[in-house]
Amino acid sequence: MAVAGAVGQIGKGLSGLFGKKKNKNNPADASKPYLDQVPGATKPYYQPYIDEGRNASGNVNREYGRMTDNPQDVYDQMGKGYKESPGYQTRLQAGLQAAQNASAAGGMLGTPQYQQQSAQIANDMSSKDYEDYMNHMMDIYGQGVQGQQGTANQGYDASKGYADILGNNLNDQATNAYEGQKNTNEYNNQRKNQGWGDMFSGLGGLSGLFGGSQGGGGDFGKSAGKSMQGINWGSFFGGGR
Repeated sequence: MAVAGAVGQIGKGLSGLFGKKKNKNNPADASKPYLDQVPGATKPYYQPYIDEGRNASGNVNREYGRMTDNPQDVYDQMGKGYKESPGYQTRLQAGLQAAQNASAAGGMLGTPQYQQQSAQIANDMSSKDYEDYMNHMMDIYGQGVQGQQGTANQGYDASKGYADILGNNLNDQATNAYEGQKNTNEYNNQRKNQGWGDMFSGLGGLSGLFGGSQGGGGDFGKSAGKSMQGINWGSFFGGGR
């Protein structure tokens, strides 16, 4: 039994010296499954805004292009939808009636000057009505472009936020991989140190059984084994790199 125990101790030492194992308690391995889930878990919260922002960005660029390439065309397209405002005819008739009353009071009713004045009133009121319409349309158009720009900016922010998450996630995985390898190296060095101790302890035990007197060799082996465990043998023989 003593021989088997010593041989087993030597075998344990050889396993520690030449067998490389990964530390089962490595924190890097424990965190990796969760880090791998981060991109997929967060993407649904960002992707809709990214897609909407991409579409809005295309719309904004198209409208900016129209305004810079051919602003007159933009203005003309808006003007095509012009219709007299609901109160235009009422205001026109009121203006013409006032001019008629003034001309009648001055004895100028029906004269070329009266007719010219009436035409000028109609033209001015028509121009004012069209100008008000175009200002209203330009305001609506500007709000639409501004809204699309806001959506595009929101999409950019979402894209940047998701990119930051992916970048941080990859950085965390790289850091964990480095720390994990460092942890594994330290773990294997510890096993080698233990292996040397087990080897000397086992060899000392065999020496006591076959060549020592009154078990002195066995005591020496146990003592040497404990002493050897305190030395970084993996680093000494180049295994700690």
